[in-house]
Amino acid sequence: AFAIRSSNDARMYMLVVALVLAGYLALRAALARSTLGSLVGLSFATAALLYTQYWALYLVAVTGIGLVGAIVVARRRGASVEGPRRALVAVTIGCLGFVPWLPTFVFQATHTGTPWSAASFPTSALRVALEGFAGGDDTDGVIIEINFVVKITFVVLALLALFSTARARWRVDLDLTTRPGARWESWAWMATLALGLTVSFVAGSAFQERYIAIAFPLFVVCVAYGLSALGARSLRYGVIAVIVVSGLVGTVRRADEQRTQGGQVAAAVDETAEPGDVVAFCPDQLGPSGTRHLGVDVEVGVFPGFRGAEIVDWVGYRERNTAADPKIFAQDLLTRAGADRAIYLAYQPGYLTLGASCEQIAAELARARPDATTLVASDEEIFEPASLVRYEP
Repeated sequence: AFAIRSSNDARMYMLVVALVLAGYLALRAALARSTLGSLVGLSFATAALLYTQYWALYLVAVTGIGLVGAIVVARRRGASVEGPRRALVAVTIGCLGFVPWLPTFVFQATHTGTPWSAASFPTSALRVALEGFAGGDDTDGVIIEINFVVKITFVVLALLALFSTARARWRVDLDLTTRPGARWESWAWMATLALGLTVSFVAGSAFQERYIAIAFPLFVVCVAYGLSALGARSLRYGVIAVIVVSGLVGTVRRADEQRTQGGQVAAAVDETAEPGDVVAFCPDQLGPSGTRHLGVDVEVGVFPGFRGAEIVDWVGYRERNTAADPKIFAQDLLTRAGADRAIYLAYQPGYLTLGASCEQIAAELARARPDATTLVASDEEIFEPASLVRYEP
């Protein structure tokens, strides 16, 4: 369910999953037999991941530490270090490919961040991550129950992968020294999450379940290892059936789920607006989903600054919103509309860094134009709700 839901987002997270799997296969191949193809593939996957999602930094760091550890252990045992050493060089070369982007990375880290949410405590974020593996949080009672079953199943299988081996059809032996077959995979996804959640909390950065895409493929690999610890074929197939059927049921129930009211807002504007009317979004985060559906020729802008609504500019976001004056913005809307054009305000309170700015804009417009109609009511069950009010000429 996590994979299907992520594949429906216009984001990079399913590409992350594909790159992690490619890098994992390249790393395994490089450790088994360091061919030029496997090493080049490992370098490429490393660089591509760093350019695709910054949380890849945590996975790459964990991989590097793991390879250094493998070299140290191999030397103590008198074994060959050629495989892990070449793999470490390949990962390092992949990291060097990220160097040209470092100035941009530093600028983004300094001036953007995640102003839309507060930092999450690591244990709380871990709970969100485990729920994300199972399909995510939801308000649908059936999906909540399904996700709970899948979450418990996943956790049990991941633990079996690390600590157990099938000895007979209905017998499982536990080994607290961990199972070699899944040891590095378990280390990778758990250490990546632990490092990412801790650094994010210390840095005051937000966490969203979609970030776990960087660890999700390795977690799935461990779940597969855990299935192999169940000796009875009927039990293995039964557990697989529970996972697959539960995931499909949850996915089907959420297939037509609307994550934004932007479509409703645009439809209401198209139905009632005249060319030249003024449409404003507060905050600007409502702009992209609302404007991409618009068909009527209206003047569109966002708070603050009545900038273009097609994208969100996160640079200096907190400072810009804090410094903006909602009364001046409302007066600007009235000036743009003049006496004979309608004003539409799509807004939603409660966004961080904005305080009560959106509500103040609505209040100022209502004082100037008391003849107003709410065309779309905010639906709090939707991920990105919004109200739309039309202020008559």
